[in-house]
Parts: sequence; C-alpha cells; structure tokens
Amino acid sequence: MNLFNASDDSSAIHNVYLSSFGSVLQVAFQIIIAGYLVIFPFYAYVYKVNRVREETTLFFPIISHFYELMKKIYVVFLYLMVSCFVQKLYGDHMKYTYVNSGIMIVTILSLLFLTTVVQVCHLLISLTALQKLLIYFFPAVEKPAIAVQKSLYNHITVVYVIFGIKESASGVWLFLSLFLDYSENATFLFNVVYLSIFLFLNILLMASSFLYIPIMLSIRKFSYLPSSQDNKPQKFILWQTVIILIFKFSFFPSVVHLLIIETPLWAIIFTLVCADIVLIPLIIQVSYLGCNKRNVNTLISSFSLIKFIRVLSDRKRQATVQPGVEFTFASSQAVI
Repeated sequence: MNLFNASDDSSAIHNVYLSSFGSVLQVAFQIIIAGYLVIFPFYAYVYKVNRVREETTLFFPIISHFYELMKKIYVVFLYLMVSCFVQKLYGDHMKYTYVNSGIMIVTILSLLFLTTVVQVCHLLISLTALQKLLIYFFPAVEKPAIAVQKSLYNHITVVYVIFGIKESASGVWLFLSLFLDYSENATFLFNVVYLSIFLFLNILLMASSFLYIPIMLSIRKFSYLPSSQDNKPQKFILWQTVIILIFKFSFFPSVVHLLIIETPLWAIIFTLVCADIVLIPLIIQVSYLGCNKRNVNTLISSFSLIKFIRVLSDRKRQATVQPGVEFTFASSQAVI
C-alpha cells in the first residue's frame, strides 16, 4: 500500500514538475514573441529606407519575400498575444461559448500558418546560402541560378501548399492518434515521419550556415580594399553564421531536459516546432538589421521619430542611395 502511495506521489510530482517546466517555456516563448513585436517596426523601417538601393541586388527577391512574410507573421503574433491575454482574463466566462470556439479555430489556423511558413523559410534560407556560395566562387553559374530563383518564386505558392497539406495531415494524424486512441503504431509512425522531416530541415539550415565560412575566408583576402574596410563583410557574414547556430542550439538543453523527465516524443516535437515558430522570424529580422554597416548606420545614425513614422506609414519613401556608390558582394548580404 505504501509502495502504491509512493508511486502516486512520484507521478504527481512528475506532473507538477512537467507543468511548471511547460509554464517556463511558455513565458520564454512570450518574451521572444514580444521581442519580435518590438523589433519588427525597426526591421520594416530599415527595409523601406533601403528598398530602392536593394532592388538592384541579386538577392532582393528573397529579402522582399521575407519582408512580406514578416508582416503577416506580425499580425498573427499580435492576435496570439491578444487572445492569450483575453483567455487569461475572461477564460472562465467564455467556456462553451461561440466566442471561445471561434478563438480556438482561429488559433489552430494561425498555428498551421506559422508552422507552414517557418518550414518554407528553412528551405529558402538554405537555398539562398547555397546560391551565394555557388555564385561567389563560380560566377559563371549566376545566370542559371537567377533563372532557378525566378522560377522558384513564380511557383512559391505551390511550395506553401505542399507544406500546408503536410502540416494539416500531420495535425489530423496526431489528433486521431492521441485523442481518439487510433493506434499506438500510428503515434509511433507520426513521431518518426514528422521528426525526420523536421530534423532534415533543421540540419539543412544549420549546415547551410557553415557555407558562409568559405566566403568569409575568401573575403578576408581582400580586406585591403576600401569597400571591404568600410563594410567589413566578413564580420557580418560570420555574425550571420553565429546567430543561426546560437538561436538553434539555445533550445537543446530544454530538449535534453524534456527527455530526462520522460516527456512524450510528440510533446518534444511540438516544443521544437514552437521554438522554430518564434525563433526563425526573429533570426531573419536580427540578421537583416545587422548584416552590413549600411543597415546599422541607417538604424542608429539617421534615425528620427518623425522620419520613422513617415516611412512606416509610407507617407514619404526614403532611400539611402548615394551617388557613385558601387554595389559589391557585401551589398547583397541583406538576408541570411
């Protein structure tokens, strides 16, 4: 009898501990999302200020695409923050109401949108890194690379649809496996299939970040050139690589901890997906703001509140184009 009581007490402690850890992760996610919401206006400001100049660069399509995505993600994050706040204040009064059901449906659709977008971002960032490496060391492939890039963005909707279908099917699969007691084998298969795709995209992203290292080492050979001394591109390329790895590895201790306390694998996968949802948009914005000296100077040196409001509201488009400025490889480093 005492043995059973001890077992029950141990299980209760485990559940409380797991709940507490989940609360800590939730707070961490909320802080990161809040950071994203604060950074985004500055990201949008720098993008709009430099847009005219960056339109002439090779990688403007990916820069522009990410900007449009960040706007949509910003709206979704705002909704999620507001809905969480409303649920905490009026959750008890909203149970079993149409309003609560509506919030839940929109929240599920928002999460579906975020998981789809983030995985496509993984793919685009990785392909961009490979494209940079090939064009830098093999200039002859520039035209074919541009043609492939143009074709990709002309059919980008298809890519989103494919990932969206995968996420929708995965959600239904997980629901049937967990809540309707569909099959233990189905749950195991879900873990294997979804985790394999998830790990592939993350490994691809982290591996692609190392593709900047050969470029950085090559640029250092030309550090005596005025353009290199002014922009110090190798510094920012290295910074891009480091920031990806830091952000991605920052959640590894949490994963190890979840494994130690015997958290179900599907819950660990869900935690990692949520981490990607909040981290990838932040990585894109932070790396854009810090990717070269021009963007940093735009944000710090020439900042004014009136100009900030005008640029964000599109009342007056500004550009940092200077006469006689030549575009170098560094000028195209405005994306991971």
